[in-house]
Amino acid sequence: IKKEQAESTESLSKDKKEKASKSQKSASEKMDQMAQQMEMMMASSSEEQQEEDMDALRALLENIITLSFDQEELMDNMKVVDKSDPKYVTHGQTQRKLKDDSRMVADSLFALSKRIPQLSAFVNKEISLVNEHMDKALEDYGEQRTPKIVTSQQYVMTSFNNLALMLDDALKQMQKEQNACKKPGSGSCNKPGGQGKKPSASKMKAQQQSLEKQLQKMKEKMENFNKGENKQGKGMGGMSQELMQMAAKQSAIRRQIEQMSQELNEDGSGKGNGLKEIAKEMEDVEKDIVNQDINIETLKRQQDIMTRLLKAENAEREREQDEKRKSTEAREQKVSNPVRYTEYQKLKEKEVEMLRTMPPSLKPYYKDKVNKYFNKLGAE
Repeated sequence: IKKEQAESTESLSKDKKEKASKSQKSASEKMDQMAQQMEMMMASSSEEQQEEDMDALRALLENIITLSFDQEELMDNMKVVDKSDPKYVTHGQTQRKLKDDSRMVADSLFALSKRIPQLSAFVNKEISLVNEHMDKALEDYGEQRTPKIVTSQQYVMTSFNNLALMLDDALKQMQKEQNACKKPGSGSCNKPGGQGKKPSASKMKAQQQSLEKQLQKMKEKMENFNKGENKQGKGMGGMSQELMQMAAKQSAIRRQIEQMSQELNEDGSGKGNGLKEIAKEMEDVEKDIVNQDINIETLKRQQDIMTRLLKAENAEREREQDEKRKSTEAREQKVSNPVRYTEYQKLKEKEVEMLRTMPPSLKPYYKDKVNKYFNKLGAE
């Protein structure tokens, strides 16, 4: 390309325009080819990076689930162990080991969140809670405050579960985007062939409505279970799996809300601040689901979320209407018959000129005569 451009410059200096034009065209074609090669390299590099991120997510997800199960087992053991039992000290050592293991997972999560920005805030929050309650539990082991230890362990387990749900949701989303990007013109990625899809308030409202119905049914199931209607004495069983799915669904909707909030606030107008309140309530609903504590307050939050989503949907519809009105402003109207329009304009100009030249003191009879005279002239 540099050679072609040099030749073009030299030809221009010698006034050889045709040769210079050929050199410029050749250089332009080579630049286009290079741009296409770079784009393909970047796309390939992006896919490889995404594959690495997905592998890292899977490994982290397995580690966090293992930590959650280990913490739950330790919590159950603490509920029944006596303070004088030597196992009490052993359980404290197990808690210390879980603390060390969680630190390694936290380091990996932080490293991954730097490459996947949407994970950053959530990871920081939940890892901070894990560390805080792990430290409290270890401190209470020294004083043998068993009830407080169990409470802290419950919080740790909840944060592990939240992280697991978030990673599972992120992994599914990445797989979905990867599959969509393989289809040309799918509109679901940032590569050529697609324009990218933005979350819709209307769609999220419908998703939240579906989740609200599921929560109402689950609340009834849990109430029946707690009343002792489960005569066979089985545990939560299938309900746990259903709860995890609902928490993942709520997490996915919340992330869409957060994305929409960010997009609306990009111009500094603060239009997306209302959506942040919705996201906060959704996060509280997630915690209720993960903690298997679906109650009246949970359903009230759902109703409040639905009300806020309805307002967001109406605001979105108004924005779309404003954009349509703006797009049709000051549009030049085409004349259906230009010839007749031109004739009309000429006639109008003659009439205006006639009014200018007609003395205002003329009586109606003579004004009529003057009109006929000008009309006759126009006809000729």
